[in-house]
Amino acid sequence: LIVLPIYSSFVFVVKFRECLAHSLFLQKLGLFGLHHAKVRIYAGFDRMFLEKPIFGFGFNTFKEHSFKYLHKIEGIPYRGWEEGLSPHDTFSGILAELGLVGLGLVFFIIFNSIRISVSLYRKIPSDVFLGRGLVAMFAGITLIFLINIQFIEMRFFVFPNSLFFLMAGIMVGLAQRLQLNNSKV
Repeated sequence: LIVLPIYSSFVFVVKFRECLAHSLFLQKLGLFGLHHAKVRIYAGFDRMFLEKPIFGFGFNTFKEHSFKYLHKIEGIPYRGWEEGLSPHDTFSGILAELGLVGLGLVFFIIFNSIRISVSLYRKIPSDVFLGRGLVAMFAGITLIFLINIQFIEMRFFVFPNSLFFLMAGIMVGLAQRLQLNNSKV
């Protein structure tokens, strides 16, 4: 569900590249040509994924392999500086570099932490200090994290990653502590 907007925007850009290539708005902003690089980078990531869809090429290897996959696309000028750039969304990077196995692991971690926090919110007593408030804070951090991973290559941003995974670990620890306390009673 999260990947759908990313690839639908990619398909939109590829399908309407002629319109985008002559955009007066982008020319006035001085951004004319930047979207061309994005289309080429996404196409390169797609080619990489299709060559090794199960395990990918390995973590942080796009820079080493990108020159083989960033081909000229008709109607899109080649500038040469696209090699080694990322498409600025985490899922494309994971698919190209870690394949379906890596994407599955990331989805499992995110889904499992959300599932545990929802269960924890329902089970935790309302009078516990920072109990439900901490879970609500994790929900907000998770929402921000899920939005960011669609528009930012998150591996370059240590703080949001650390915050999300630290809070996910706290949620798992609280759930285990609550389960342990309930089993002793």
